[in-house]
Amino acid sequence: MAAVYSVQLNISGGGRLGLNFEPGTLEILQISPTGTVAAWNAAHPDDPIRLSDRIIEVNGRDAKTHEANVLLEELRKPQELNVVLCRAFSFSIQLDKRNGQALGLTFDPNTFKIMTIDPSGLVAAWNQSHSRFAVQRGDRVLEVNGKRADEEAGRLQEELRGPNLLNVTVARATDASNVASPIYNTTAVPALVPEDDSVKMPPRSASVFTVNLDKSSGGKLGMKMDGATLTISLIASSGLIADWNQAFPGNQVQTGDRIVAVNGKHQTIHGADELQQTMQNEPKLELKLARAASSAINLDRRSGGTLGCRLDPGTLEIKAVDGTGLVAACNQQYRGGGNAFAVQSDNRLLEENGQRKPHISRELLESDVLNTKLARDPSPLELAEAAPAIYQVKLDKTEGIKLGFGYATGTLEIMAIKSGGLVAAWNEANPSHVSVRVGDTIMEVNGKSSEQYKPEDLHAVIQHHVFLELTLARPSAARSKTSTFHGRARS
Repeated sequence: MAAVYSVQLNISGGGRLGLNFEPGTLEILQISPTGTVAAWNAAHPDDPIRLSDRIIEVNGRDAKTHEANVLLEELRKPQELNVVLCRAFSFSIQLDKRNGQALGLTFDPNTFKIMTIDPSGLVAAWNQSHSRFAVQRGDRVLEVNGKRADEEAGRLQEELRGPNLLNVTVARATDASNVASPIYNTTAVPALVPEDDSVKMPPRSASVFTVNLDKSSGGKLGMKMDGATLTISLIASSGLIADWNQAFPGNQVQTGDRIVAVNGKHQTIHGADELQQTMQNEPKLELKLARAASSAINLDRRSGGTLGCRLDPGTLEIKAVDGTGLVAACNQQYRGGGNAFAVQSDNRLLEENGQRKPHISRELLESDVLNTKLARDPSPLELAEAAPAIYQVKLDKTEGIKLGFGYATGTLEIMAIKSGGLVAAWNEANPSHVSVRVGDTIMEVNGKSSEQYKPEDLHAVIQHHVFLELTLARPSAARSKTSTFHGRARS
């Protein structure tokens, strides 16, 4: 699902939107079952407007350059509306209330926005074990055991109150300041430099992509990277990466790309060291790489203008952008086009007048004319597409029924699921997103994590314990369709 999407709503005939949202942030709190938005959702079930999505633009007026009340005024006018929204980040958690323990949270009964989290409740315990998917104040409950907040609010509350095993979907509104939205009808400003092809060239979008490599014939990767971030700093002229780039020119690995996952292991869960070990030890590699968005702007100070931005001299990261100055004017000029992004804090300087880091000096930055290339890292939503989904499974072997699944003892990857077993019964009784699938990986067994215990230790627990609580990781569903590259024969 894209982070940003647009909808067209017509209230020129006096119809009502049927929305309730926070006035300051324009985050959607409620959707009426009747109204123009409900009608849009019924006609577009695969891409509806959802709770916690955030309105970031209305008829060309965007939240970055206009106050929220300006967008509200547009929404209230009887007219045709082109509305751009930022999709909320959502994730699932599993909570077991069957032993009588309290959830330990309070929420607004109308909007289901989480107000407090008790440190002694089930939610706090979940947070301690799942820091990547920890619930926060301000998150919103979207769904509980299939009951949606915008459709069955009463039954959803009943599920939360009952002594049930709960599968809860939580949404977190995305920070609109980190999302580049399409802008329309912007006012042109005088050109800062003579027009040329480099200024008009569309910027490259941030992306996460997949590369498949096979080292079984003895080939070397042929690259260097930062050990902490796994950002690629050098690609050798020979090696599997160079061969991949030649064979797949439309999907080349570049310096500055960052490895975020290797063979289903994500950096945020397993850490950079384990990913490097996997790349060294495994003969076949599926690499997921994140690439920053990039764009070029030209700035001319010969007329006496100031840049209007503050730069970290060490990292070359932009720390602040003023509302006035050449950068702000450039933002106004080049905001047309779906891939364009306005310069903002956290962008990084890639190149200045043809020079790249570490050759970008203070003297160079003080030049009258600057041809600047910028980078913006993929957003959390884009990176989340590469991250595995985490879910929990509880199994009881007291009646003598076998688990009915096979897994690789070395990697704990699920290899097969048999009918008639406990795992198959779990899958039949639970939603698909918490059903065990071939390719999923066991991350934890009865509180013992694969990061702290050897696979054979977890295997022993699975074999000998009667009650099992398994935490599994599911790789991203968005798999690359490119074939594995085996390299070329070398003379």
